[in-house]
Amino acid sequence: MNLERNLKFQQKYFKQYFDSYHYDGEDITTISSKDDEVILGDRIIILTDNLDDTSVKLFPELMQAKFSPDCQAINIFKGNNYSVKQMDNNEITCNVNHPYLVGNLFIKIEQHATPTDLLQAEIIIVNRKLSILENKKLDKYRFKTVKVSDIEHLKDILSYSVMNHQPLKIEEVEQNKGEVLKFGLNLNISLKIIANVIREVNGIDKIDPYSQNHIKDINNILLKYIKQQFEEIGLDWIKEYVTTDFYGNCYIVEQYLTVLDMFEKDILTRIGKYTKEIMSIVSNVKTQSDIYSAVLKTSVVEVDRIAIDYLSGMKTSYVN
Repeated sequence: MNLERNLKFQQKYFKQYFDSYHYDGEDITTISSKDDEVILGDRIIILTDNLDDTSVKLFPELMQAKFSPDCQAINIFKGNNYSVKQMDNNEITCNVNHPYLVGNLFIKIEQHATPTDLLQAEIIIVNRKLSILENKKLDKYRFKTVKVSDIEHLKDILSYSVMNHQPLKIEEVEQNKGEVLKFGLNLNISLKIIANVIREVNGIDKIDPYSQNHIKDINNILLKYIKQQFEEIGLDWIKEYVTTDFYGNCYIVEQYLTVLDMFEKDILTRIGKYTKEIMSIVSNVKTQSDIYSAVLKTSVVEVDRIAIDYLSGMKTSYVN
């Protein structure tokens, strides 16, 4: 789960609940109950000059692993069964039954943080000297950066870390007994999409079905309104179930953000077909009523079914 994205969504749309997660005006990702404790999020990045030495000192089990000289990053997951898997881009992933209190959180050890790491990490622990540019990057992207003096300091942070809220295992939905959302068969977002698309297409000069610019314009118009309508339905659902419960709200929002991403990817694979059908109609049919009737017979109306397929899999409550 990308906790930062989840919380920013809640802050934007449900500020009254989001504000209830704060203590003494501080951000929930940085507040700490003791001086020697650090609040960690869902993703921990450790920056070090010596990848092998740091990883083995933190996780002795990795002594039996054979790292490639080109290895640039080690991804650590906590698990009972030790395993090492070579990944693309000179990365390896390890399952290690490590002693730290961070539970099932993801830890990545590397020399240089990637842009994705900077955007997704909830905390970056630095065990090397940073350049001026790196310092600026970390200040720009992160909630919290902790600099450590040595491996023992790093171990202390991982060993005594606390979290205000435990991470949610969103992927394990089969264990969740919350009531499944029932949208029924009365979802008609395609009608609003079609009406808005036709209105905007009318603002385009005579449609040339062979014009790449016109194809791109209609693609963008379709994507804009399909996403807008899906988001409105999702927000209406979320508004019914958000409370002051942090776990429940994160679970509900994460489900929505996950299906939103899946829905958008699915629509992107179909958008070319929708655009081709609409362009064929608007470049030949004359009256507005005829255009509307014709578009209602295109594949665009399947957006209702696709949206229902994704939305109906969401659950209304978080059961720990």
